[in-house]
Amino acid sequence: MGLNLAKNGRTTKSFVEQGWWEQALDAVKGNKSLHQPIVTIQFGHNDQKPANGVPLADFERNLGNMVDEVQAAGGTPVLITPLTRRSFKDGKVDESLVNERATTIKVAEEKGVACLDLNKASVDYVNAIGEANGHKYDAEPGDSTHLNAAGTTVFSRMVADLLVRERSDLGQWIRGNKALSAKIWAGEFATGEE
Repeated sequence: MGLNLAKNGRTTKSFVEQGWWEQALDAVKGNKSLHQPIVTIQFGHNDQKPANGVPLADFERNLGNMVDEVQAAGGTPVLITPLTRRSFKDGKVDESLVNERATTIKVAEEKGVACLDLNKASVDYVNAIGEANGHKYDAEPGDSTHLNAAGTTVFSRMVADLLVRERSDLGQWIRGNKALSAKIWAGEFATGEE
C-alpha cells in the first residue's frame, strides 16, 4: 500500500504546521503492525525561498526532526534530495539547490538513514537530454520547477529506480519499466510513454 501525502508549495515548516506531517506519522503508527512502513521525505524547493522563513539551519533541523519522528513512530525514513529545476545557464542546468542537496545528504549521514540523491540523478539526466528536451517536462511554459504528466512519469520512475537500488528488497513491490529506466540512465530523452 502506498500513501502520497505530498503537497505542492509546502516547506519542512508549513508541512508540519498544517497537519500533513501528523497524518504521515499516524499512517506509520497505524500500519507498523502489518509491515515496516517506509516514509520518503523530500523538501527543499520552497524551503529555500526567503519569504517562507526557513533558513538552511532550520531546514537541517526540521529534516532531522522528521527522521527522528518517523523512527519513533515505527517507520523507516528515506531522505531524498530535491529534484532539479530545469533552468539552464551557459548550456548546463543551473544547480540552484546545491545547499539543500548537501544538507539533505548531511542529515542522512548524521542520522544513519538512506538518502536517494535525486538531485544529482536529475541534474545529470537533464544535462544529458538538453534544455529543449528538459523544458518538455514543464507543467506550463516558463515553469521549470513543476512537472507535466510526462515529467511526473519520468522522474517518478527515477525515484523508484533509486529506491530499488538502495533497497533491493523493495523490488518485489515496485513495478519496473525497463524501457523507461534504460532511457533515463543512458541519458536519452524519454517521453514518459515508454
